[in-house]
Amino acid sequence: MGESRKVDIYLPPEIIQMIYNDIELFELFKPDKGDSIMVNNKNAFMNQLLSGYFDNYKNEINAYASDISNILGQYNIKNDTIRDIVSSFF
Repeated sequence: MGESRKVDIYLPPEIIQMIYNDIELFELFKPDKGDSIMVNNKNAFMNQLLSGYFDNYKNEINAYASDISNILGQYNIKNDTIRDIVSSFF
């Protein structure tokens, strides 16, 4: 994920609790500072979770686009037209 930007998401309380439970299980903590010792690092967890999901999603979409392009290419459709068709789906 090359681009880094802030995304606001709003989750139901049950999902938030599940995330906090997972953060504790994975033991992701912020660096200790003064009295703040072993504070859960939800940003690091969410970044890892979303980055992993996005990479898998991107790979899957690229595979679909490639499959569609190959199928359309078998019907002697121009490459520009194929690109337009594929980009309209993704």
